Amino acid sequence: MSADLVQLFFIFLASATKYLVGLSWILVADYTFWQSTLVTIAGAMTGVIFFAYAGEFISKAWRKIFPKKDSKVKFNWTKRQLVKLRRGYGLMGVAFFTPLLSPPVGALIAAGLVKDKKRIFPYMLLSFTFWSFLICGLFYGFGININIF
Repeated sequence: MSADLVQLFFIFLASATKYLVGLSWILVADYTFWQSTLVTIAGAMTGVIFFAYAGEFISKAWRKIFPKKDSKVKFNWTKRQLVKLRRGYGLMGVAFFTPLLSPPVGALIAAGLVKDKKRIFPYMLLSFTFWSFLICGLFYGFGININIF
């Protein structure tokens, strides 16, 4: 029993930092539908809450260690896509695509979009719930193995 709890804890941590890794891991580990969805959603939301509030501190500490050298911003393809996502879809779009990116990245982008961080959490919860039910439902309900990794 304790080995299962340790494994669920590591899946929880994996979901908090890289959602799809945690979801893939729990599907391979042969847990039930409800265990899979609840552990991955809880882990992802823990990651979002942590990084939404700690992101400001991390950003300030990062700037102290690595100050900006020039004021000119260099754009690459990834930065352009993130700007399109922010401008085109707003908080709902960021929340929808956060499981595909990762909870820390989505939380930091969402925290930059809104002043009140409490507005982020319902959208993120809805997004992670949708993706968990979709992927776990396909796996457990229809036997479709979506090999993410």
